[in-house]
Amino acid sequence: MVNPRDRRVRKTEEQLVKGLTKLMKNKSIKNITVRELADEVDINRSTFYLHYKDIFDMVEKIENELAANLISTLDELNNNHITQNILLDFLNDTFETIYLNSELCAVLLSSNGDISFQKKLRDIIDTKTLEIVNTYLAGKATKDETLLITSFIINGILGIISTWLQNISLGTPEKMAATACSLIESGINDFYTKNPSVPN
Repeated sequence: MVNPRDRRVRKTEEQLVKGLTKLMKNKSIKNITVRELADEVDINRSTFYLHYKDIFDMVEKIENELAANLISTLDELNNNHITQNILLDFLNDTFETIYLNSELCAVLLSSNGDISFQKKLRDIIDTKTLEIVNTYLAGKATKDETLLITSFIINGILGIISTWLQNISLGTPEKMAATACSLIESGINDFYTKNPSVPN
């Protein structure tokens, strides 16, 4: 049974995140005050301070949770023998998570978001994806080829995500995942076809 206090804490934090997301659509993080956020979600400032030290502490906790979830997901993918089904499942989970947090993701990655967090996310994605591709292509491609394939995958998926966040009506998470999976597989297969000296 869920503790009623835990439920209240979670509900308040969800309200604060929604309020912050709304404010960040028009203002940079550094220009948002605790009073402004408290007024937005109709709570006392004292209630805010029960959860966070200040706006930056709140944003940092949100960012750390998103980063930790991303690392965990990518590590899990790397620990499995990658097949079409596993890749599709991974992409489905990724796009579903983004969809459920689409407004928050959009503002955090916008010009009003935290630039250092955006760089941190990109560094995580670059490093972890390279590890995954290295595992998948072990002995099948040179270091330079692996780097290029990794760049293709990362920028392709991030491009799809960015476009989708700007126009969520482009399709369901499942459709976006299937599209990304198909493009990745087609790109890698085409690379092998045009480079017959590279073992498949």
